[in-house]
Amino acid sequence: MTWSDITGGWDKMSIATRFRDKYIVAPFDKVLELSGYDLSKKCAVDLTWGTISKESEFVHLRQEGIIDLEGDVGAFGLPQSELVSHNNVIKKLELNHQKLLEAVQSFYWHEEDLKFNLMFNFEYSVLICRCLYYTWNSPLPEAGDLKGMAAYWNEKYNRNDKHGTDQQFINNFRKYCK
Repeated sequence: MTWSDITGGWDKMSIATRFRDKYIVAPFDKVLELSGYDLSKKCAVDLTWGTISKESEFVHLRQEGIIDLEGDVGAFGLPQSELVSHNNVIKKLELNHQKLLEAVQSFYWHEEDLKFNLMFNFEYSVLICRCLYYTWNSPLPEAGDLKGMAAYWNEKYNRNDKHGTDQQFINNFRKYCK
């Protein structure tokens, strides 16, 4: 069975574009409506989209073999969020951005556990990815600055040279996002 058979003829770039519109842009707009926080600057959308393209290529929902600082194993969802990163984002939002936290948590499926939400609740996992960047409280690269986005991803999200390079981010962004 080929990729085309599985997707009904859509190529990966078409799927990535549909994903962006449904699971990045739409939730960001809903968060703005619920909380007043605007997460949807063009660069923020592209940075989140690029992060997913690098971390999972819009395919991998779990990465084995990663042990984070708290001893949890794995990175989850298309953004490949580690549990410690998720928990740090939630703590920072609790301290400084309560309305944003409430808006993000409105996407959480309370009948499921955290790992399930990170793997299969795309809106929630994407919002956690975006909020990780947001809580760094440093300026985003300019819209369209692919090298700047790659460097920002590598410094703020990747933080481990073994899991990717700026060039891999750029290559995947060009492959799936443009």
